[in-house]
Amino acid sequence: MKAADWFEDSIFSWCNSSADPELRLGYLFETLRDRMQLVQIYLESYDDPQVIFEALNHRGVKLDAADLVKNLLFQKVEQQGDHKRADSLLLDSWLPLDGQDWRRQVTTGRMKRSRIDLLLSYWLTIQTSGEVSAEHLFVDVREWLPSAHVSAAELIVDIRRYADKYDELERMPSSTSVGALLNRMQATGTMTPWPLLLRVFADDAVPFDQKEHVARAIDSFLMRRGIARMSNGDYNRLFVLLMDVARTAEPHLVGDAVVAALAAQTADSRRWPTDEEFAASLSDPGLYTSQYRARLRSLLVGLENHLQSGKTEPGRQLSSTDSKLNIEHLMPQAWQKHWPLPDQHSEADLSRRTSAIHQLGNLTVVTTKLNPSLSNKNWDFKRPEIQKHSLLRLTTGSVLSKPACADDFEEESWSSQWDEMRIAARTRHLTEVALEAWPRPATPDTDEPGSGRLYANAEHS
Repeated sequence: MKAADWFEDSIFSWCNSSADPELRLGYLFETLRDRMQLVQIYLESYDDPQVIFEALNHRGVKLDAADLVKNLLFQKVEQQGDHKRADSLLLDSWLPLDGQDWRRQVTTGRMKRSRIDLLLSYWLTIQTSGEVSAEHLFVDVREWLPSAHVSAAELIVDIRRYADKYDELERMPSSTSVGALLNRMQATGTMTPWPLLLRVFADDAVPFDQKEHVARAIDSFLMRRGIARMSNGDYNRLFVLLMDVARTAEPHLVGDAVVAALAAQTADSRRWPTDEEFAASLSDPGLYTSQYRARLRSLLVGLENHLQSGKTEPGRQLSSTDSKLNIEHLMPQAWQKHWPLPDQHSEADLSRRTSAIHQLGNLTVVTTKLNPSLSNKNWDFKRPEIQKHSLLRLTTGSVLSKPACADDFEEESWSSQWDEMRIAARTRHLTEVALEAWPRPATPDTDEPGSGRLYANAEHS
């Protein structure tokens, strides 16, 4: 009735604003009769309304699954007798979610989804404790809604609460544990931990140190498995399991419970790599060629940010998504011209040189402007250029000066040249830094609350 009254009032006003209202009304009648078509589509239970709407609307504004969810929830509001709240729910809770920022497209794996659709899929995962696909979001919401034990009005308010927390977490600086984690998740396109993070961080009863504990554990788990080239195929189910662990734990022990449950996983698809496994992967001579660039840059950026502590003056934390940062080989990949081996070199010499090129110890990050000028130049050219422009501890603390794991070298002669022995020593040094930056429990014991705090290395800074 409200819609009919609105159309009647609008038509009446529009016609009366003309010098000839009868003629204008005639034009409107002809337009509706001859130029407008109405289509009614009957869907079967197995049809996906989102697909139908997108097919019909292919020349117009793309409809997100959120549009269908919104309509469904507000229909339920009316049906449940909360129609007096509908306007306030729309203006105070949902309207911001129709804004451009929430409709912005985000790449997840090979797909692009609006932020609002991603938020709703995370929210539904929290509600159902089950896997939710953004592709079938509306159908999943529709099927779950009858079993919900709260009103549609309360669900709308709850969605807005999680949306605000989602925004808050995305704005966290990378100097915080959750900010660093989310930055690396964005860089590598890893979205599966989001429901767990939202579930934990939106719970005001959980102490902040326990929330940080969860973020550090996820960061270590993802980095270690990524560098060890372990499958991420079971992450959806794993993080749903961890979400249930968080839900059932006492609030002051949520972080400890999640860490203990994660450390207790034994399946290859869920295991948290040990220090030995992580160190072996970091020492892999083919590290550069075996890792995709986003993860490798996240590793190097994470090492740099971890090194900016202690005696180092506070600096700007780097971002893993910064396109101005490039991975640089100190000894170039095309070394033959400017870094030749001795004339009488052996096969062993050539093998050592080949295996050193793509090691962790031969890699650093530089700006896109500095990278081309270094190129394949020799060390006598590279070293002064790096000294002149680099402020990163990743470089100044282990390339231009002797790192802690280089006992066979004198400080004065360390940077005089760059060779296989120095690369090996720097690999050992950065491996130790990585073990500190991404620690894991030394001996997981799920029977003892708080056991997740037993880390094998120094506390994460």
